[in-house]
Amino acid sequence: MAEALRARGVRVTILEPGPGVLHTLVDDDLRPLVEAVLQRHGVIVRRERAVGLDDGPGGAVRSVLTDRGERIGCQLVVLAMGIEPNTDLAVAAKVRPGDTGALAVDDCMRTNLPNVWACGDCVEVRRVIDGKKVYRPLAPTAFRTARVAGHNAARRGRGQPKAFPGVVGAAAVKVFDLEVAGAGLRLDEARDGGFEALAVTVRHWSHVPLLPGARPVHVRLVVERRRGRLLGATCLGERGAALRTDVLVPLLWDGWTVDRIRDLDLIYTPPFAPSLDPLIVAANEAAKRVHP
Repeated sequence: MAEALRARGVRVTILEPGPGVLHTLVDDDLRPLVEAVLQRHGVIVRRERAVGLDDGPGGAVRSVLTDRGERIGCQLVVLAMGIEPNTDLAVAAKVRPGDTGALAVDDCMRTNLPNVWACGDCVEVRRVIDGKKVYRPLAPTAFRTARVAGHNAARRGRGQPKAFPGVVGAAAVKVFDLEVAGAGLRLDEARDGGFEALAVTVRHWSHVPLLPGARPVHVRLVVERRRGRLLGATCLGERGAALRTDVLVPLLWDGWTVDRIRDLDLIYTPPFAPSLDPLIVAANEAAKRVHP
């Protein structure tokens, strides 16, 4: 939204009272890169909370009051507060919600009620890395859970039930020209989940820097300190960051270690990737810090 408004010449201020923009996707180490891109494109980021609005004649907003006593003049306020599952109908029918607030289901998408399945943006799902139930309201998860729920609801005791295998938790956004993508656990999530985890961050190139258009790519890997198992990853860059994160998704599924990852023979051709891909460089650095 900020990018679209700036494209129309509108001045934009983001009030972010939490840890910072995209704090559910990137760690503190990489967040300054995102905020620098916003600032370079004329978006002001302020660590303040909106606590009031000043209305003008006819109810049109004139300014926003922050928790620091600042009054910011404006003609439009956009509220971006995340997503909550709409479970009112199901809960009224005695379907049990889970700890996330979404509906609790098993791997076959069954609720606590007989002959009632649930799927899509109203259910919580299992995260494969640590087995924790999470709320991931994304289209791929909705499609996958719907396929399982539909099969099991229609089979009427015939054939084998399908089970939903879980999610890694991969997502990406575009911040002007910057690709921001993440999969798996952030460092704080890994440590809160009981893992003895460490993180490494490297800066490399999207392709051979002697060729035109090469851009920096930042890769951050979260790994188990003793085993070297990959727990999560974040990639930022103007070229090739999002799809590099996709490469790591099946490796997170299968519990690969950074020692295995650094032996991958990923594509090398100068217009598309350097001889040592940023993922390999990051895995090499992480492997140096693993201590069995």
